[in-house]
Amino acid sequence: MAVGPNVRGPGYGETLLMDALRRIRRHSGEVASAGVIMHAMDAAAVTVYIKCGFIESPNVELWLFLPRSRSRRCSDSRFMF
Repeated sequence: MAVGPNVRGPGYGETLLMDALRRIRRHSGEVASAGVIMHAMDAAAVTVYIKCGFIESPNVELWLFLPRSRSRRCSDSRFMF
């Protein structure tokens, strides 16, 4: 999942991310998980993930982790999942 550089800015990336996280949460009762791992394409994507509670990997560049305990960090109602 990615947003091309020519359409960045209006919140498409956050909308895609929140939709993906809603889908993950909906199926979390069927599949056990400790969280979500993302590989960001670039620094701009990292910013979006951090805003939503993801933690940067100390060992692998552009990899981030969202523990289940932080899964509701995005408090903006349009991003709740």
